[in-house]
Amino acid sequence: MSDSFTKKPINIVEEDLRSINRMINTMLIDTQSIKSDIAEIKLIIKEREEYKKKENIKSGWWIY
Repeated sequence: MSDSFTKKPINIVEEDLRSINRMINTMLIDTQSIKSDIAEIKLIIKEREEYKKKENIKSGWWIY
């Protein structure tokens, strides 16, 4: 039976530190995932801008 009344204070601190460590690791993974998503969005935006520039050039030749 190990409830908080029978645990030693050092064990409680160790459990809290492990819990904090798990939360930090989760936050790091989430941050990396968000950075990856942002990089993909930037790439898509860049590709669309390049496509629009190509379309403008093509349509410009037809005018002359």
